[in-house]
Amino acid sequence: MTVSALEQAKVELPNGETVNYRMKKGGKEVLLLIHGNMNSSLNWDVLMNELPEHITAYAIDLRGFGDSTYHTPIHTIKDLSDDVKLFADALKLSAFTISGWSLGGAVAMQYVIDHPNDAKKLILLSSVNIKGYPIPRRTFLELPIPNNFIQTKEEVKEAFRMVENAKETKNTWFLKMMLRQFLYTKNKPSADQFEKYLEGTIKQRNLIDINYALMRFNISNDFNGVVEGTGEVGKITIPTMVIQGDEDKMVSTRDASDIAKGIGENATLKIMKGVGHCPLLDDLSSLMDLYNANLSRA
Repeated sequence: MTVSALEQAKVELPNGETVNYRMKKGGKEVLLLIHGNMNSSLNWDVLMNELPEHITAYAIDLRGFGDSTYHTPIHTIKDLSDDVKLFADALKLSAFTISGWSLGGAVAMQYVIDHPNDAKKLILLSSVNIKGYPIPRRTFLELPIPNNFIQTKEEVKEAFRMVENAKETKNTWFLKMMLRQFLYTKNKPSADQFEKYLEGTIKQRNLIDINYALMRFNISNDFNGVVEGTGEVGKITIPTMVIQGDEDKMVSTRDASDIAKGIGENATLKIMKGVGHCPLLDDLSSLMDLYNANLSRA
């Protein structure tokens, strides 16, 4: 089965945005999937195609990503999780498992904090830390300055200027090089697959807003170098699996450990050996074992 075999549809939200999503039909057990930064719902294709028959899966394009609209700019991760709530309500989803990858992990955590009765399980894949993703300032040699983080949106614009220019000019050579360096560091997508994923990367219209929101996301009990923590991580009380590759160049095993410790006794930490930021390609078989262990039978 290829990504084209997954059904694609759109739903209009009460806030004026339209969410594009892909669906794999199955049984009554529902899995809601939230993609990462510079990705889209397309990036979940390999996992969705391997799900057992009793699972119905929805993968959404967040606001400003893929084929979803971006009428109103986002300012916080909560803006995105609020969209997910409107989407879930529109499709009358309940008692589902919610899973977020990278940026999607922050969105999923905020969702279950705000709506504790909607999801019954949480799966975090290569997720952003509970302290968010502060961006270090750099020296003229491009070396990160310890404990010195970007504070303003203007600084974020400058930090991502080359990436934005590449997206605007559709410089696929630069974008592929960057994705290979940080995301697809182990197993690479096939040529056709890469082109589809890259299409989602280029369609993103909110790169600056997202990275500004990520550095200000902090549900821990500590200061993250930009904002004080809200302490809301303590509100995550459903069973949570934290999955992390030990060769990830975007987030670390320490980030995963922070999440698991923050959530406490309800969290289980699983470290995947020899896996980078994209377990979906690096070790799909082992990843499916972890997902299936958390998805109830009909």
